[in-house]
Amino acid sequence: SFMAAAFIAALDLALVLTMPNIRRDNKAKEKRATTLELVSNPRVMKNVLLSGAVWFGADIASTYLDMFGTSRGLTGAQVGTVLSMYGMAQMLIRPFLGFFCKFIKRDKLFQLSLLLAGIFMISLASSSIFWLMLTLSILLGMTVGLGNPLTLLTVTDGVSAKDRSGVLALRVMGNYGAQTLSAFLLGALATVVGAAGYFYGGGVVLLGTVFLARKIEKDRIREDNQ
Repeated sequence: SFMAAAFIAALDLALVLTMPNIRRDNKAKEKRATTLELVSNPRVMKNVLLSGAVWFGADIASTYLDMFGTSRGLTGAQVGTVLSMYGMAQMLIRPFLGFFCKFIKRDKLFQLSLLLAGIFMISLASSSIFWLMLTLSILLGMTVGLGNPLTLLTVTDGVSAKDRSGVLALRVMGNYGAQTLSAFLLGALATVVGAAGYFYGGGVVLLGTVFLARKIEKDRIREDNQ
């Protein structure tokens, strides 16, 4: 697996080095907001916080699913199958994001994906049968696979095109901060209730983000109508 990862990394590097260099006209540069100005923008920081919270919960499955499966008595092959199907579900659902947005408003789809992801994660923590865990991991992967790309849209919402790179940089910083916190906080919970504690905690966080996403939606609508 490490050799495969190294090969993919080398392939990515080769593609980057051979990409054409596209130069933009810099004669009419617009002034970009500074990092301090972005951080002091409540609308931006609420969306960055939401993105970090989603990452906090979603990172649990990919990081601790193997440990959890082993604690439930799954074999190495079964754990690998669960992990593979979880990742594949995230990948295969994303091309259909635009299709779902035609029938459900983006904000509602985001909130629904967070709600279902939280429910599936808590249900996964309570399961011990391989086929049930496999089914729940697929459903969890599908909902997380929809939620994560939508954070890219929400975090840049209401920001001008010239400031999006700065906002996305804050999003990445917030995501890694959430990843660090999840290992620290849920690790303490796992010492008490076992590996399932990661999934119980992650599920609660995902359910909590539904209310945060709803509040951000209401605030945005109120600001836009002013």
